[in-house]
Amino acid sequence: MGGGRGAEGAGGLRRGRTFTRGGAQGRARPEELIAGAGSGGAKQALKEATEEAAGRGVFATPTFFVGEEMFWGNDRLDFVREALMA
Repeated sequence: MGGGRGAEGAGGLRRGRTFTRGGAQGRARPEELIAGAGSGGAKQALKEATEEAAGRGVFATPTFFVGEEMFWGNDRLDFVREALMA
């Protein structure tokens, strides 16, 4: 796994190999996942979500919101849990 891109790197994702192999182990239909991810609707949804995140001040991942309070980073999950319980 080099550079956080999966076992086959970015090329494997572009060719669908990583998703196909992983999906075959579960109930997912890899062909549908790959086709859906490349659809115009998925691309538009990603664009809109990215614009919304930028508008809310997101600058790191993962980022979580509880109401208007923003938490970022896996090390903040305890704080997210506390905010949800309040």
